[in-house]
Amino acid sequence: SGSAISAVNTWGDALLVTNCTFRENTPLTTGGTLNGTVANLANVVDCKFLSNTAKFGGAAHTCALKGCLMEGNTATDVGGAAYASTLVACTNRANVNASANVKASELGSNCSATDCLFENIGNSAKFAFDSGTYDRCRFVSVTNGYLFSGSFALTNCLIADSSNCYLFYKST
Repeated sequence: SGSAISAVNTWGDALLVTNCTFRENTPLTTGGTLNGTVANLANVVDCKFLSNTAKFGGAAHTCALKGCLMEGNTATDVGGAAYASTLVACTNRANVNASANVKASELGSNCSATDCLFENIGNSAKFAFDSGTYDRCRFVSVTNGYLFSGSFALTNCLIADSSNCYLFYKST
C-alpha cells in the first residue's frame, strides 16, 4: 500500500518485474518499494533497488526476488533489504534499519535466502528477525551486531571478515 509498485491480487495472477531499477522511492504507508500484497505475488528478476526507504522492507515486501541487487535501502521498522520475501542469488549491501528498536537490517520476518551475498553490513545488524532460512549464503564484513535473532536455519553458509558479532540471539 502506497509503494512505488503495489501488486493487488484481484484475479489470482502474479506480477513479473524484470530488469528494472528502483531508486530513491518512499512509499506513503507501510509496504516496500515493491510490495506484493499476498506472499510472493510479485516475482522480481534481475532488478536493482538502490537507496529506497519504507517502513517494512526498504526494497521489497512479500516478493520473490531472483538475481537482484539491493543496496543502501532503509527500513524505518523492519527489514532494510526485504520483509517476508524469498531471495535467490541476490546481492545485499549496506541496507539499514533506522528504527531505535533495531529488528532486522537486512531481512525481516519470515524470509528465506539461497545463494545470496550479504556484504558491508554494520551498526547493530540483525538478520532473520522472528524466523528465516539461509542456504549457501555468504555473510562478508558484518560488524557490531547479531547475525540472527529468533529461530532460523543456516545451512552451508560462509561467514567471513566479520567482527564483534554474535551468531545467535534469542530475546527473553
